[in-house]
Amino acid sequence: MLTQNGGKNEQIKVKFNLQINSVKSKIREVKESVDNKAELVKADARAKKEILEKRIDEKKAKIKDLEKSLADKKTSIKNAVEEFK
Repeated sequence: MLTQNGGKNEQIKVKFNLQINSVKSKIREVKESVDNKAELVKADARAKKEILEKRIDEKKAKIKDLEKSLADKKTSIKNAVEEFK
């Protein structure tokens, strides 16, 4: 009787170990999946940041061009006023 119970206990241990290993495997899969998705999100954020930085640089360049144009127009108006004096 003791050997029968011992054998049954061993079967139960093996069964639980298999279940534990299965759960550990699933946890690893989920962790890898989450890590991969996190990397994709980071890459997407970096790409979006680069695009926004490029837009900012373009806007800054446009502002400088407009400021130069305004300064040129002010000088032109000033020169025209001087001619009429």
